[in-house]
Amino acid sequence: DMSGRMHSMSTTEPMLHRLCLVMDSVDHTTTLPPELLHAIFSLLPKRHHPPTLLRKVPSWVSVSQVCRRWRAIAMKCRELWTKAPFPKEAWAEEALRRSSPALLDVFINAGFHSESLIDIALRDISRIRTLHLSLASMSLSGDISLVLANAKTEKSVFPACERGSAPNIEELSIMATNDFDGVNREPLRIPARIFGGVTPARLRRLILDGCALSAHFSLLRAQLTSLT
Repeated sequence: DMSGRMHSMSTTEPMLHRLCLVMDSVDHTTTLPPELLHAIFSLLPKRHHPPTLLRKVPSWVSVSQVCRRWRAIAMKCRELWTKAPFPKEAWAEEALRRSSPALLDVFINAGFHSESLIDIALRDISRIRTLHLSLASMSLSGDISLVLANAKTEKSVFPACERGSAPNIEELSIMATNDFDGVNREPLRIPARIFGGVTPARLRRLILDGCALSAHFSLLRAQLTSLT
């Protein structure tokens, strides 16, 4: 009867209201499939320019600290950890472990990164896909920052790059900071035995600035599509 229907509606409406409140309070990201979250996480490092990797732990790793579910997915998302080095040795070691065996995008600034961090980042040359080196030639003026950066360039970066071949590298950028007074400029000499003297089969883009190299430089024998 009508009174019964009215009573049923009066008791149902509060229940529906409470259900709506509960649904509104639910974090709907918890219902996203893990495959979708994995795909989203893998895009995060691509939004950051190399200089942002120098001064602090990259912001995108925070997705691993949202909740247990997100952390579990982030730990399995190798692409999330392929940009190296992070600004601290512990982070770099962990990133290399979590990203293995995926290829790496390595950014090194000899004026900022420590020798130990450089060694970690260049430990396995065969895993590097892109390598961006910001180095320093010998200082003619005695500028202390250039002297220190050149010391790390000569004693850490180049020896590490000579240890073995780089079969997976696709892009190499070497930018050298020089003293420049309009007359004197000391170019950075790239060692002939870089990457073990073996021409990288997959190298397509080579960027050199402030560098000196011989005509028989092995990298010039690569099948380059871009040389600047």
